[in-house]
Amino acid sequence: MLGAGDGNDGAAGWPLGVTSSAGVAVLFLILRFMAVADWDWNTASAVVDTVDFGGVLGIVFGTLMGDATFTGVLVAWILAIASVDLAWPPAGRSREWRTLLLVAPLGAVMVALVSTFHMWWLLLVVVLVAAVVVGARLTWRTGRSHNVVLAVFRSFTLSSVIAVLALAVLVQTPWMGLERIDTKSRGVIVGYVFDTEPGFIKVLTEEEREFTILTTTDVVSRTLVEN
Repeated sequence: MLGAGDGNDGAAGWPLGVTSSAGVAVLFLILRFMAVADWDWNTASAVVDTVDFGGVLGIVFGTLMGDATFTGVLVAWILAIASVDLAWPPAGRSREWRTLLLVAPLGAVMVALVSTFHMWWLLLVVVLVAAVVVGARLTWRTGRSHNVVLAVFRSFTLSSVIAVLALAVLVQTPWMGLERIDTKSRGVIVGYVFDTEPGFIKVLTEEEREFTILTTTDVVSRTLVEN
């Protein structure tokens, strides 16, 4: 568990099992479906009907890559706290090397974001967050302020979950590429292809967020739109 408090920092004490992986995953998916459907219930239901739940990881990674800036800030926050937790575990707790399994991939994501989008300021965010964490732990070792700092550290995992759920809501871009679809009867349609079946394809339009079904005989061409 990522948290920097004394004693048991586990999630067992959090109400209603909010840290349940299954519960968070289900809530994440619901929010994603509603967000990409522009919060229209009927459209969201149509989207759900096309989803292969065996490919949930594709939805997750597609969401993370949908907004580089928001994802970058989220990664910077988690990376900074996890790095401090790995290098300087709290008193009474040994170093948890499983944290390294989190720090390593987050570091790789950070490198990819910086090299691709030249978001060098993300490195400054990591340094600043880590500095605040270290400074707080050095400054407030006892008293009420110490308890406040511990409470903040203990809520790290919960705040990370909230941030991921916020990502699900704020990123309205679906988890597949945007396409330009030329048709015989309806002209050009720009949207996201959610399902391809023999004889037809299911498309969510980009602007109106309307779910429509096109016959393959009506489709002249499909071209991926560059971001």
